[in-house]
Amino acid sequence: MSIGRILNTAFGAIFGNLFVMLGIAFLFGGLPQGVISYFQQSLTPQLAAGSISLGQYAGIVMIGSLLNMVFAVLAQGALVRATIASSHGERATFGECLSTALRRLLPLLGLGIVSGLAVGFAAILLIVPGIILAVMWYVAAPVVVAEREGVFAALGRSADLTKGERWNVFVVLLILFAVLVGVVILSAVIGGIAGATGILTGGSSMMPLFTGGVAVITGTISATIAGTLPTAVYVELRGLKEGPESHGLDAVFA
Repeated sequence: MSIGRILNTAFGAIFGNLFVMLGIAFLFGGLPQGVISYFQQSLTPQLAAGSISLGQYAGIVMIGSLLNMVFAVLAQGALVRATIASSHGERATFGECLSTALRRLLPLLGLGIVSGLAVGFAAILLIVPGIILAVMWYVAAPVVVAEREGVFAALGRSADLTKGERWNVFVVLLILFAVLVGVVILSAVIGGIAGATGILTGGSSMMPLFTGGVAVITGTISATIAGTLPTAVYVELRGLKEGPESHGLDAVFA
């Protein structure tokens, strides 16, 4: 498995269809995160003043998290479609990507819940089992979209595809982790600059808007990378283990 080829596939998809890819990531990744962050930050002073109860605040945060998960899954499904199209030298339209994501929304949601709970529980018990599951199931979402598999079939298929290549997949996960850490650092730098220039002084009226704006930027970047990188790994593994598969993948999206 070639890490260089994977990165080339991922970033080739992003820059080869930039407006569609960033449009998807912005509308279903960055924008929802920004809006949710804005409202949560706006409610913090009310919580401190006792205008709303801790239970009410927790309920709002939970609803926001659920909505964010739905939008994130839509972004992922749409970006899988766009990345696979790019790997075959084609450019998928925004409508094609969104249509594919909507058709596979429920299986993708189920996959996110099942894999998230399993990886999280394994990580709580011991870090290593959580990492192993994350590596084994890294390409499950592309399998759900491209091969129209259900949740558990996709997890099994991902385990089969990654077998023998899991150290390389782990390296890709480290790259993804580094990108996400970079996004966090970027948000901290933006916050530092805003604080130094006095944008956030006096309070607070600007804080929710600033928090929401930063969430839009970081959410868009994170959604783009998190949607394209596992798909690029999936394309690489399919080609490595099963040979040329362009006809099969094209047929899925016909």
